[in-house]
Amino acid sequence: MNSNDAKLNELIQQGCLLIKNFRTDFKNPLKLQAFLEHLDIFFKLIDDQTIIFEYDIFKNIQKSYMVRNAALPERDIITRRKKLAGFFLYNSSWKDKMEEYQGIWSDMDQFLIEGTMREYSKKNPLYYKNFMPEEAQNKYEQMLDLIRAELVSYSTKLMYCKKIFHFFEEESTKEFSFPLSYCFLNTFFNTAISEMILVAMKLFSTTNTQKNENFGFYQLKDYIARNCDGNANIHSSLGDTELKTNMNDGKKKCSKLKILRDALIAHYDISRVEEAKNTNVSIEDLEELYNLSTTILEKLSFFKFHRQDSAYAMMIETHGFKKAVCQNIFNNENMLKTDLDVYLDVLKSDLHPIQLYAQKNIGKIVTVHVVSNIKKYPQKNANTIGQIGKGINATIIANANYYYKISFTNNASETKTGYVAKRNLKIVGDEKGESSKGTSHE
Repeated sequence: MNSNDAKLNELIQQGCLLIKNFRTDFKNPLKLQAFLEHLDIFFKLIDDQTIIFEYDIFKNIQKSYMVRNAALPERDIITRRKKLAGFFLYNSSWKDKMEEYQGIWSDMDQFLIEGTMREYSKKNPLYYKNFMPEEAQNKYEQMLDLIRAELVSYSTKLMYCKKIFHFFEEESTKEFSFPLSYCFLNTFFNTAISEMILVAMKLFSTTNTQKNENFGFYQLKDYIARNCDGNANIHSSLGDTELKTNMNDGKKKCSKLKILRDALIAHYDISRVEEAKNTNVSIEDLEELYNLSTTILEKLSFFKFHRQDSAYAMMIETHGFKKAVCQNIFNNENMLKTDLDVYLDVLKSDLHPIQLYAQKNIGKIVTVHVVSNIKKYPQKNANTIGQIGKGINATIIANANYYYKISFTNNASETKTGYVAKRNLKIVGDEKGESSKGTSHE
């Protein structure tokens, strides 16, 4: 056994001793850090390609755990440390307790992840805990969590409103729609739009930043500046051109929202009601404000969410900040079916038989068997807009109770449309005719 073999053997023995009581010892951050440093010493030895081991067992260990690229990302560092910790477990007093496989491994994994994240967090000069006084951190975290919660709720409302708007667009193309069936959707839609307007106004509010009420991005930015101990890197980040542009864009976009808020939502400013009625705010406008807000939150959170825990870190790395932090992962546009989709499917199925009836006989030719009034709407008291003579053929273009909407060409070769009582019409090729169906109001 040469000196390198002896050194590696000693590191293995020390590693097995360090994990002897790891479930209790590693709750102490100093003892956990000591173990992580021991793992790094082990890696430094076996990664050195100039090191020659004599015994095959140590050569095989080097072959199994050597990494030629020392500049590994944090995630790979964690994976590598887990692998070596497993080697120590199987060569220590824990080897006879491996029937507890899941429990042992999950506990060790958690310690390694938390310890490594804590270690790397300390190396990041832009991580808020490395520049902000401890007494200011709690309020800062509360502010971030509140904004995050607002944006998660905002994203859900935005998703629902887009689905409802699309549903309304589809229904509006149909000859027969049933507004009374949409009362809940209309109420939710209007309420959600109002709430999104209020949230956007709060987030981009530029009121006195010294006050604690109604804080938004400007107040959050000011709070960071006052609690960074004059850190030049932080002041540089807060003065970033992109951040300023995003915040200014959000503030400008809120100018239209302010008119609606003041006149119709948060207040009743009678002098601005007419102006509000002529102010259009689209779903696209609200979505742009949401996207700006998520970008600004990421910049002003100074890695609070990225370093919160391993699950968050993995989700942000995989899905991006907006999806991982500012959306409800259990209710988003990527789901095949949301609860709203189920509701809309039920609503469509309830309306379908009525719509099928409304489509019945459309496109068929009818003959007028008595001079008839042409109505503007399918109602008894509707205005009469003309007459159609006996024996004229027409095409059914819509179906309603007691009336068909027909299209025909008059003696002047003009195309006319309107509603005529069904009892006065006979479908060509239909021996029974329509006179036997329903009671005419004519």
